[in-house]
Amino acid sequence: MIQSGRGLFLISNLYLMKTIVTTGILSLLLFICMSATPVRSGKATASAKAMPAATFSTFRTHPQGRGIAAAWSMSSNAGVTGFYVRKTYEDPYDQYANWETVYSCGCGSERSYKCTDPNVSPGYITYQVVAVMADGSTVGSELSTERKVAH
Repeated sequence: MIQSGRGLFLISNLYLMKTIVTTGILSLLLFICMSATPVRSGKATASAKAMPAATFSTFRTHPQGRGIAAAWSMSSNAGVTGFYVRKTYEDPYDQYANWETVYSCGCGSERSYKCTDPNVSPGYITYQVVAVMADGSTVGSELSTERKVAH
């Protein structure tokens, strides 16, 4: 069977169209993958102006009366505008854990800070201090877990 010139033209146009569509889809997927930037919890995000990273020297918690006291210090608080202390009774590594802010303060020239959480229920309570940077990013401290026993 001999194909006419018009039939070959249609077949070559379909092949060309399939190649163009496939190339377009692959280009779009590559663009999406390259432009997506993951943001990790607890790490400072990059900004247009490089800021010195806030660095926690220590973070400790301990029972104090019926509450929990927290103390932390910074080796560098450059670019930090404030702090907040948060707690959870759930698994702290679960992304859906319910965190409650128990204290917040501004950042001054001091290198060490402390606070007390007077509203503590029995169980395992995990605390974290979060430094808020001038560019809006945040840097989290290590986690500290305390066990409060019912009396």
